[in-house]
Amino acid sequence: MAVPTPDPRRWRLALLKHVYLAACLQLRSVPDTADARAIRADLIAARDNPIKARPPASVAADRLTVYRSEVGRQGPPLALVARDECCEDEPPGGVDLAGRCSVRVLALR
Repeated sequence: MAVPTPDPRRWRLALLKHVYLAACLQLRSVPDTADARAIRADLIAARDNPIKARPPASVAADRLTVYRSEVGRQGPPLALVARDECCEDEPPGGVDLAGRCSVRVLALR
């Protein structure tokens, strides 16, 4: 059985969408920052792209750092996280989804 390799643009945009929506739910508002507007613009461009066409490139999606747990679901279904002061080489924050997938969002600037 042959399984095609997933298109990184597609899965990164899908993950970006989930992380963005999760953050909005956790914050109980829609962020109005330059980074949030850039993310929304990328998601809208992907939505408006013809179905069979490859999605447009996304700077925000390309800058996601993704970690995956191999031990199953842990912790709350959603958590916004911030780095400690000691970890300056790490992205400043991100979103943990069901303790299975942790996504760190690098600043777009």
